[in-house]
Amino acid sequence: MGTIVIDTREQKPYSFNGSSVVKKLDTGDYSLEGYEDLVTVERKSLIDFLGCLFPHKNSKTGGWIRFEKELTRMVGFRYSCIVIEASWKHIVNGTYGRSQAHPNSVMGKIMKITVNFGIPIYFVGTHALGSEFVGRYLKRVEEAIKLTE
Repeated sequence: MGTIVIDTREQKPYSFNGSSVVKKLDTGDYSLEGYEDLVTVERKSLIDFLGCLFPHKNSKTGGWIRFEKELTRMVGFRYSCIVIEASWKHIVNGTYGRSQAHPNSVMGKIMKITVNFGIPIYFVGTHALGSEFVGRYLKRVEEAIKLTE
């Protein structure tokens, strides 16, 4: 497999068995070297994800407004996805700590992202499982790209 690119701003980067490099990515947290304009993966903890779904009361640039701009950029990629370090059960049951967001509102935003933007969201459970998922996802994407070259 090629080299995985990890964004310089990624605060809790995944570890991969193969080669990886830390570089600034304009969109997302992970990509493949040489294919940064085709592939992007956005990683979110559950709390971070919830903070992105709704406007912040004291900020015009935070929350949904900023995240919607990121989603719009992601639409331009051939391969893009969002990886959430939680389970769907956390969303349905509203078991997500400090956030006061109603589960129906959260699910509505998730459906908006997947339907209106066409970006798949994968609930991977934990940070460790997210690392495994992203590594496998990028490997499969690289294989698909090479088939079309």
